[in-house]
Amino acid sequence: MQIAVSQCHFLHLIIKISKIKKILEIGTFTGYSALSMALAMDADGFITCLDKNEITSDVANNFFKKANVDKKINLIVGNASESLNNLINENKIFDLIFIDADKKNYKNYFKMVFPKLNNCLLYTPDAA
Repeated sequence: MQIAVSQCHFLHLIIKISKIKKILEIGTFTGYSALSMALAMDADGFITCLDKNEITSDVANNFFKKANVDKKINLIVGNASESLNNLINENKIFDLIFIDADKKNYKNYFKMVFPKLNNCLLYTPDAA
């Protein structure tokens, strides 16, 4: 269920060359993509991750700590739509939004988050 290594390299490149600072990830699983993105960001970058599974989120948080990027990442466990509504109500804006959650809700997530994009950089690994 994790993304391919080539997709991580692509995200790393995009983040580096675009100097991305604020990322929203919808669907974290064990944290491979979030970890890759965090390692690509400057020290002042931050990622908000949303995932519904407590067990895989614990695994992800352990990887974040081992890689010393846990201070850059806030993993919110719960229903993605509810979490997104909370972020929208807080007027959060993001430079990059990575959607890799339940496929049937991609369209709903896209509609919810598109207005929250700073520079309109949205990536879904299954869009190609």
